[in-house]
Amino acid sequence: MVVYSPELFTERTAIPNAGWWRNPVPTERRDDSYFVDLAQFMITTKESLDEVNELLGRSENPINSVQFRGNIVVDKCSQAWDEDMWSELRFGDHSASTVLQCYKPCTRCIFTTVDPETGTKDPGQQPLQMLKEHRMAPPDLVKDLGKLPIFGVNAGTKIPGYIYEGQTVWARLKPCAF
Repeated sequence: MVVYSPELFTERTAIPNAGWWRNPVPTERRDDSYFVDLAQFMITTKESLDEVNELLGRSENPINSVQFRGNIVVDKCSQAWDEDMWSELRFGDHSASTVLQCYKPCTRCIFTTVDPETGTKDPGQQPLQMLKEHRMAPPDLVKDLGKLPIFGVNAGTKIPGYIYEGQTVWARLKPCAF
């Protein structure tokens, strides 16, 4: 059970840091988060998850997106790791669409090794160990991101609205990854 009470709020305020990103950082962001580590949204892509399963050799019993605890999964991207290039995402085909601003690659921890449905920890510490081999933070960002692998992107609301399954997602890209 999850309970929220204003008296218990720990004030997890995320203010983007220039060391999280190689591109201009959206410094006007200030997000208060209640039940997450940093951002309102952690977004992954189906194509990146497929790549993880391929690298792990898991065609049978693949890891699903719940293992990474993202709250939005985008599919039909052109390739794995497209999220590394995202600056903003617009959901829907009209001017009143919801817009999310991406502001940090999501660094991954030991929780990715625990199946949230069973509570069982993977004895080989997968997929974290594989991510450490293939998706480490770039050297120029290690000072601020740490020596942790990356999977997904953290984002906050720029224009609020509704998003739903099957909606078209448009990405504004940055000049370079991360």
